[in-house]
Amino acid sequence: APAPPAAEADAPAGVSIGLDRGEVRVVFTDAAEGLVVRTRLVDGRLAEVTASGAAAKARFRTSPGTIEVAGAGAGEVTVGLPRGARTATVEVDGRVVAAKEGASLRSSGGEPVFRVGS
Repeated sequence: APAPPAAEADAPAGVSIGLDRGEVRVVFTDAAEGLVVRTRLVDGRLAEVTASGAAAKARFRTSPGTIEVAGAGAGEVTVGLPRGARTATVEVDGRVVAAKEGASLRSSGGEPVFRVGS
């Protein structure tokens, strides 16, 4: 018998926004333990968030210079921060886990990967 089709919630989901006066924040709330957040610098002026696996069930909300990601499951999220941003941060439950400083990316774990619950 053929395998059942993948649930729509398992399809990747995401959003992108432009900078607001050279700044952008990506804020995660109610993230599941085990969620992997990968952060990288990207060319262009758009900040982007792409979620896969159980993380794709997250709810995304945007406002000027801010992407909010609520309720991401224990999948994986990739965050692209514009290289040209004056400031850019990634926060998980109020804690800054990655930030653009000058031309480089600083992460609380020393690498641009953060696992919720660690």
